[in-house]
Amino acid sequence: MNLLSRFFPQFGPAGEDDYQPLDDKRRARLRWALELELELMGPGPNSEPHPRPVMMVRQTRERDGSWPCENSWIGGLPRLGRAKWPKAEDGGPLPFVAQIHLADLSRNCPESPLPGDGWLALFLGDGGAVHVTAADPKPSRHPDGDRARDQIPCWPLEQLVLEIPPELRVYHNEEHHHPIREAQITLLHLLMKERQGPFSIGNLRRAGKCDFETSYWQGAILASQMLSRALEMQNQAICEQQEWVKLARAELAELQEATYRDDNRIAELENGILNAETEIPWQQNDVDVFAKFCASFAELVQDKDPWSAMTREDYQPVLEKLSEAHGRFDHVLPTGMPCNLEEMQDLVLRQLITGDAKDFKHMPADVLEVINQDFRLASGGQHQMFGLGYGEPLGFADGEENLLLFQMMPDDMLDTHMHGVDAWQFWISRADAEEGNWDKVKLRVCAR
Repeated sequence: MNLLSRFFPQFGPAGEDDYQPLDDKRRARLRWALELELELMGPGPNSEPHPRPVMMVRQTRERDGSWPCENSWIGGLPRLGRAKWPKAEDGGPLPFVAQIHLADLSRNCPESPLPGDGWLALFLGDGGAVHVTAADPKPSRHPDGDRARDQIPCWPLEQLVLEIPPELRVYHNEEHHHPIREAQITLLHLLMKERQGPFSIGNLRRAGKCDFETSYWQGAILASQMLSRALEMQNQAICEQQEWVKLARAELAELQEATYRDDNRIAELENGILNAETEIPWQQNDVDVFAKFCASFAELVQDKDPWSAMTREDYQPVLEKLSEAHGRFDHVLPTGMPCNLEEMQDLVLRQLITGDAKDFKHMPADVLEVINQDFRLASGGQHQMFGLGYGEPLGFADGEENLLLFQMMPDDMLDTHMHGVDAWQFWISRADAEEGNWDKVKLRVCAR
């Protein structure tokens, strides 16, 4: 519990029953409490304050399936105009993360050092930032075509600026980081309802908040697609091993003919080739068995209308197949693979909330109301620009003037687990941001 909530319980995390929007009176009292906390922290360094933190909260979706606006978003595909899709050192396209509307940012946070027009598109890698200046660019096709389906489902964002005093936006004193972060979190919870638990239709039912009993075939179809992607990854892993063996044999032949024999490297290659050639047939056999299972699951959903209801006779064989999948192939199943009806319904609801407007008519009204009210924040840390963000800030201990350009946290409504990572953070120096040196952006992967 921080100083604010000790002195003013109403400034602690908002509960479900006492949540209220932040009014002028509460804002004035909060400003007084922040100044008091600042006095107790002691004098900070004489340095220029950073921009106010900007939280990127999920937009609500309208009943007709539309969004209020789609200026900024997480996931989906970027709109790059004439700009090129950034690539990694090996030439592969970097995964797209988010695109931020800079005119909205400049209007909401005037002290932002970023350009005042266009968009900033962010990709998962060092230098993975592109300033898009086209007036109205269209969604860009993924360089690998079909791999676009691996992008995060798209969800438009709304910028929420936290009114942090300038003195609490100077980050060079490590002793101030904790109270500054606590002040940011307290402000956010006053402006937006907090949520602790992950999204689950089962939890919502037990809480009496919604009623979603219809089991659509779409859930089984999505499960079948997840199995197909898992099979594709297993086949790709075998192909990569086979390619490695080919390259290793070529290198081994060169070493054996060389004037100077590197016996250690030769032994390393020989052992690696032997192990790979021993394991590949076993792996191929496992993949063949898994492929037959995936084909049998696909037969269950073949030619089914995604939005027709499943009867008990329909979903019983699907559940049996899901149980078999987790029993025999759990080591290759993707994260989020359902194992029961409720988890399949979770897949359907995520597909509805992020999908096309034409399918949105199947979204139950009470579920939409709960999502729009309670699920605008990610559970745990928040999607954020500027401020301190999650963990230790990059470079501040050395007196550098770094900006948190963007932070993405695991998001259960987008079903992004980020492979056990706690946060993706994009950092840039204030000077590089002001000069537009986006190739200087550094990606920090935060993990416990």
